[in-house]
Amino acid sequence: MNSICYTLKRILSIVLLIFPSLLFGQIGKLEYSQSHVSNLLNSEVSSSERQSNLQEYLEITPFAIENKKYISELKKDPNWDTPDFDKYRVYESALIALESKNETEALQSMHQYIDLLDQDQRLMGMNSPLGSARIFYRQFSKNLQMVKYYKNKLSKYETDGPAKSAATCHYVLGGNYFFAGDYNLAIKHLLLATELLDENTEPKMMGELYACIGDSYRSWGNEDKAIEYLNKAIYILEKNNAFGFLAFSELILSKIYKKKGEFISALEHASKVKKLGDEKRIKKVFRANAILQMADIYIIQEQPALALQYLKQASSIQNKNSLSMNGEAGDFELDYTYYKYFSSKGNLEKAESHLLKALDVASESHILKLVNKYQKELYYFYANEDNSDLAIEYAGQHIYLSDSLERLKKVKSIAQYESEKKEEFAKQALLTVEEKRQHQRKNFLFAGAILSFLLIGAILRIRLIRNSRIAIQKERDRSDELLLNILPVEVADELKAKGKVAAREYKNVTVLFSDLVDFTSKAEKMTPDVLIEELNICFKAFDQIMEKNNVEKIKTIGDAYMCAGGMHDDPATAAKRVVAAGLEMQAFVEDRRKAIPDLAGSRFQMRIGIHTGNVIAGIVGLKKFQYDLWGDTINVASRMETNSHTGMVNISEATYSLIKNQKELSFDSRGDVDVKGKGKMQMFFVEKIHSESVLD
Repeated sequence: MNSICYTLKRILSIVLLIFPSLLFGQIGKLEYSQSHVSNLLNSEVSSSERQSNLQEYLEITPFAIENKKYISELKKDPNWDTPDFDKYRVYESALIALESKNETEALQSMHQYIDLLDQDQRLMGMNSPLGSARIFYRQFSKNLQMVKYYKNKLSKYETDGPAKSAATCHYVLGGNYFFAGDYNLAIKHLLLATELLDENTEPKMMGELYACIGDSYRSWGNEDKAIEYLNKAIYILEKNNAFGFLAFSELILSKIYKKKGEFISALEHASKVKKLGDEKRIKKVFRANAILQMADIYIIQEQPALALQYLKQASSIQNKNSLSMNGEAGDFELDYTYYKYFSSKGNLEKAESHLLKALDVASESHILKLVNKYQKELYYFYANEDNSDLAIEYAGQHIYLSDSLERLKKVKSIAQYESEKKEEFAKQALLTVEEKRQHQRKNFLFAGAILSFLLIGAILRIRLIRNSRIAIQKERDRSDELLLNILPVEVADELKAKGKVAAREYKNVTVLFSDLVDFTSKAEKMTPDVLIEELNICFKAFDQIMEKNNVEKIKTIGDAYMCAGGMHDDPATAAKRVVAAGLEMQAFVEDRRKAIPDLAGSRFQMRIGIHTGNVIAGIVGLKKFQYDLWGDTINVASRMETNSHTGMVNISEATYSLIKNQKELSFDSRGDVDVKGKGKMQMFFVEKIHSESVLD
């Protein structure tokens, strides 16, 4: 029961979360820094010049309580009470209301101040009151009202201008949709913002937009587009010394290249961010993230000494600055990276300790995506350690939170939920005493319903644990099935047991290559869907033939198909099986060509070549890896196919020597044939002479 209550409390805390402040528009430095204005106040310039600069500063910077002192300076002007200072008096009212949490006054004054700036046709960017108005809305949990306000302002600016203010509205809306997970709408608004700006006059804002578009594409899963826009952003931001967004863009690029397995590029971009940090041109959180990124890359590359060196640097920055796990530079996952480091070293006790700490910090900070990620990682950790109880516990938590987050996505916004709750509480405060009593009676009934719900929850939890065991086994079965679909059984077993596969040399392996005749010219005459359908039909049939004959499919390369036999059985038997498979492949292609009209030349014919010899077998790559064969045998088998004829199976002398006594087969000696790179080689065409299978 306590466990269920804890879970319910956790879910309630999830629902009551407020979206974090937008990253967009908060990384770059303000066009005027506060230190600049402070110096200006103490300078020996004339009073009128000083006040003119103060007014310009207040019109291009965000709302902030600190700006009250600059308002105080303006109030010293003898004309403070005249219409010329109307908008600054409104500005002061907005700041005071924000500080005192007076929602109505703050929002009204904010709107009025922006309207007054609009009358002067002020060009307002993300660091202006227009761009920073979102801070007010989030302060009072008014996300839906914020979206409505910016859409209304956008409609006005699109009609009357200025374009920069319209671009700012698109910018804010794009950021809002980004954090809501609607990347399609986010990209749409951000791209519309770029169309309204001129890169020559607004380079920094354009660079920021490109950076945000790149991050949106990355989150949406389109890495190529992300790289394109991030490189655009870097080019502009670097020219204009916009170091904050420059560091952000470089970090995102580093993460993309790390995910793609391009570690040299990933390290290069992370190093640029570190250099900016070493030069103290960016915030420490960016430098720390870059160093942590480099540590993670070295862990993946199995360079523990370098990984530990950078981990210690990141830890040092964290200890001095108490960096947030989730900040403007991205997720600062220090403990999780330590977990990966100690796991790679085989120190499971320390690895477990850091992963549990990472989960605690993420839970306390309400960073749900990381909570969910660490729960899943703990499930895998304990499952690998054969601790089924803890594995099931964390699997259950992961599934439960995943379901909850999925349901939350269907809610228009968390801010809307909070707003409705606040309105409900306000109404309750206005109830009469009798109404409150009636409300309390309803609460008693509601409490009874909650108790019933908890009892039902206990039963459901028991079922969840049972179902989790089944789900875990199903996931294992699915993983095994997927692995076996890519790798031979013994290779898959070794990969699961050791995490890697040693290369091996095999003697007398029989390799088959097939190639579709005139594929290129036929493909040009076929529509893409017809081409793919025909290839799919053929290759699926070939896969079934391989399975029937116990031959290992190696890979397909365009229209070519490669398979092999003999890695784990008698060479003569393997050669017979591979030849049988080749004859069935030719029979299938020929039967299909004869049975179905050749529409638009869409029916293929094929050549097949087979050779037997020694090979090296193993796995290459870190991502999308594949089992492959190497050696001169592969080249010769390919030459056998090249020198074959349409509809025929051509075998080398080495393969012939293993199957020449098979009575079901007939052989047509071709004598010595010139082979590119090999000289003359004896070849034979092979055919069946009985209707029975070669293997009977």
